[in-house]
Parts: sequence; C-alpha cells; structure tokens
Amino acid sequence: MRKYARVKEVKQDYEQPEFERSILIVDDHAVVRSGVRRIVEDHPDWSVVAEAADGIAKAIATEPDVVILDYALPLIDGIEATRQIRQRMPSIEVLIFTMHDNDNLLRDMVKAGARS
Repeated sequence: MRKYARVKEVKQDYEQPEFERSILIVDDHAVVRSGVRRIVEDHPDWSVVAEAADGIAKAIATEPDVVILDYALPLIDGIEATRQIRQRMPSIEVLIFTMHDNDNLLRDMVKAGARS
C-alpha cells in the first residue's frame, strides 16, 4: 500500500506586468483589416486604417508605440510611409509586413527606418 503525502494548494496572486502597447496597423486589404479588427477589439489602444496617408496622419496624431504597415499600399507604399513616420516621430517602431520576398525591398525598408 502506497502512502501519499497531502499537498496543500498554494494560491498566490502574482501581479501581471503591464505590456500594453499602442499599435497602429495600416493595410489596404479589407479581409486583413477585418481579421485584425477582431483581434484589436479587446485592445482600445490599437487602431486599424486602410491607407498610408491615413496611417501617417494617425501616427502623428496618436503617437503609437508601434506601426505595422503593409508594403504594397496604394498611392504611398510602406517604404515611403515608414520614411515619413520616422522623420516626424523617430521614437515610433515601424514594422513592415509583405508577401514579397526581395532582398532589395528589405534593404530599402530598413534604410527608410523599419525595424530589421
């Protein structure tokens, strides 16, 4: 016959560190924006816009911690939008996502100020 020790359940309240960041997402594809909006519903500091010009204006107005840009935006591409945002707001981190696999594109994004 085995003897088992009694184990008391110990509950401790750990304070969760706050890692909330304000994020601006710029993408011209409605399906992407729709999916992202479902994610951001629970994050009031996250915003989603469709065009680079709106993204640039919103970034300047709201000073988010991070801007996530689609590269292939109409009128102003992600590289130029990154350049404009980083010139005005150098503390904002800019990430570009794209389906394009191109070393020159990557180099241009980093030169414009996107995070490598």
